[in-house]
Amino acid sequence: MVTQRRDQSFPTFPRDDWYHKYYYDQRKVAWNCTRCSVCKWIDSWEVRDPRFAKVCPSHGRYLFDAYSCQGRMDISLALLDGKLDPDTSPKLLDVVHRCNTCGGCDASCKRNQDMEPLRVMLDTRARLVEEGQLNPLHIMLRYSLGHQDTSTQ
Repeated sequence: MVTQRRDQSFPTFPRDDWYHKYYYDQRKVAWNCTRCSVCKWIDSWEVRDPRFAKVCPSHGRYLFDAYSCQGRMDISLALLDGKLDPDTSPKLLDVVHRCNTCGGCDASCKRNQDMEPLRVMLDTRARLVEEGQLNPLHIMLRYSLGHQDTSTQ
C-alpha cells in the first residue's frame, strides 16, 4: 500500500536568541553550571562498585574541587569576569592544565544539563596561552623539542 505524504504544518515557536547563542558564549555556560557534581561521579544506578564511580581522572587523583570540571568552570568564570589574575595565582595554570580532556565531564553534563564544559575548558586554556600564560612543564617540553633534531631522513 502506497501512502501519500502530506505536508504538515507545525507550530512555529518564537526564536529565543539567548538559547541559540547559549552554546557559543563561554561565560553563560560557566555561569550556568549548577555545581551538581555530575561531572565528578557516574550515576549510582550504573556503577556496581564505588571504586569505579569517578568520572574525572584529575579529580580522582587530587581529590580537590578545583581539579574537577565544577572547579574549572568557577576558574573560567572568575578569569572572564576579571576576579582572578593568573599572575597572582601560582597554582592556576597547574589546575587548568591538569585536565586531560577525556570528555567524561562533558558526557555526564550533556546527559543532565545539556552544557559544553569541555569546550569552556579548552577555550580557557587557549585564552591563557594567547595571553602568554604557559604551564612551566609545557615550556620545558617546548624548549627540549626545539633543540632536538626531529627531522626525518
